[in-house]
Amino acid sequence: MSTATQQSVFRWTQAIRVDGGIIDAEHRHLIAVARRLFETIDPESEPAEACKVVRELFKYIEYHFRKEEQLMHQCSYLDDKAHKEAHAEIIEKMNAAMKNNANLPDLIETIREIVKQWVFHHITVEDRKLGLHIETHGSDLKGGPVSAASRHAR
Repeated sequence: MSTATQQSVFRWTQAIRVDGGIIDAEHRHLIAVARRLFETIDPESEPAEACKVVRELFKYIEYHFRKEEQLMHQCSYLDDKAHKEAHAEIIEKMNAAMKNNANLPDLIETIREIVKQWVFHHITVEDRKLGLHIETHGSDLKGGPVSAASRHAR
C-alpha cells in the first residue's frame, strides 16, 4: 500500500463521525496514533520507537473500549453485548498480532489490517448504531453527548 493510500485510510473525516463528542474525539486520537505508527515503517526508523507506538495504540484502544462500554451502560444501550464482543475480538486480534509476528514490519502490517477493519466496519457500523442510540436516548456524560432535551434547554 502506498504512503498516500495509507494516509488517506487513516484519517478522521466526517464520513466516520459517530456522536460529535467524546467518541469522535477518541476516534480522532486513535487514528492519529495509528498514522504515527504506520509512518514509522522506514528503514531509518528505530524499532524501539515503533514498538513504543504499538504499545501506545494498544493501550489507547483498550482505554477507548472501556470508555465506550461505560457509555453503553450509562445510556442503557440494548446492543451492548454484541458491541462488547466486537471489542473483545479486536483486542484478541491485537494480542495475537503481538504474539505471532516475530518481526516488526509483519507486526505493523497485521496491526494496519486490524485498524483498517476497525475503522471501516466497527466505527462506521457498530459505533454509528451506538451514536444514534445516544442521540435518540441521550447521555449526560461530562464532555460527551447529551440528550436532545438537554441540548434544547441550553
